[in-house]
Amino acid sequence: MLNQNFNPVAPDEVWSDDVTYLRAAEGWIYLTILVDLCSRCIVSWHTNKQMTTGLIV
Repeated sequence: MLNQNFNPVAPDEVWSDDVTYLRAAEGWIYLTILVDLCSRCIVSWHTNKQMTTGLIV
């Protein structure tokens, strides 16, 4: 859909997300981050002890 163009010209046109996991004292914590590709600002983030579809959605 982006045709390898990851540099949109206006904010809020294209968002991307990423999921990573972090080791903590109590076990693994999953982190998802939503980024505006124009401004490269974090729009939203969320953590959870389980990787579920709710973490992404």
